[in-house]
Amino acid sequence: AAAAATITAAPAATATAAPAAPPPGPGLKRVVDYMARIKPNETQSAQGPTQSAREHLTEAPTLLPTIIFQDLVFGAELGSGSFSTVKFCKHIQRGQPASNWPEYAAKVIR
Repeated sequence: AAAAATITAAPAATATAAPAAPPPGPGLKRVVDYMARIKPNETQSAQGPTQSAREHLTEAPTLLPTIIFQDLVFGAELGSGSFSTVKFCKHIQRGQPASNWPEYAAKVIR
């Protein structure tokens, strides 16, 4: 004789409404405003990344033999070791505002 098997279904879970989200506060507005301010416009995204952005996206530091020392403006010290110092610098681009100059980190060996 075959044993009879009884199959029972588990009770269905009752759907509960998710709690209402709190009203947006001033912090959320600041974040949304900031995101709107830094979002690239259509012409910027169509042109692709700038020259300095492409250089920053490389996998390893690269030597830039076309840049000469006299075309760099040095800024703050980023770090130092026993044999060298790393400084923030910008490459002067004549005819362009300083805000558009490519930025680099230069290692100055002592």
